[in-house]
Amino acid sequence: TLKIAKMIKKYIKKKFPNLKIKFTRKKDVYVPLEDRAKIANKKLASSRDTIFISLHCNSTPTPEKSPHGYEVYYLAQTSSIETTRETSIVSSHLIDIRRDPKVRQIQSGMLSSVVQRRSILLAKAIDSKLKESLESKIASRGVKKNNYQVLRGSLMPAVLIELGFISHPQDVKMLEEKSVQIKLAEGIAEGIKNYVMAKN
Repeated sequence: TLKIAKMIKKYIKKKFPNLKIKFTRKKDVYVPLEDRAKIANKKLASSRDTIFISLHCNSTPTPEKSPHGYEVYYLAQTSSIETTRETSIVSSHLIDIRRDPKVRQIQSGMLSSVVQRRSILLAKAIDSKLKESLESKIASRGVKKNNYQVLRGSLMPAVLIELGFISHPQDVKMLEEKSVQIKLAEGIAEGIKNYVMAKN
């Protein structure tokens, strides 16, 4: 995942040299899940036009029955998750906290809705471009929603990408190939580009 993240950065920097990219880690070390979202949220202070991409490799305890393919996730919303995000939006000063409490509630709800819609748009754009780039080397398992901690804690459009199953022999073989890593990086970068164009 770290190799692919660095490839994505290189690919994006070539096409968009002014874009700022912040890693949650630059070495092969473990960063706690809650810290990853905090690192991403700090970027919102300098730029509201921020997205969060979390890269993972999937696995199951039974390799002989292991599913295979990549998945792109956005946050599965519930009323409690939405309320928590709206509260975080206010406490992070993403809206004017001097306003009337009712106005703050409306604004935080509107911003939370925008973040959710854009997360779905980002997930679909990345999935579409990965399908093109990978040419079935790693199959798409589609765009899905889940209550993952890194997504739940993020206050900007965010997706989690499971690049493939390391418990599946074909997926792990593909994930180890540099040419496939490049295709994954290109697909994700092109998906980000399409998301920005569609958003604008």
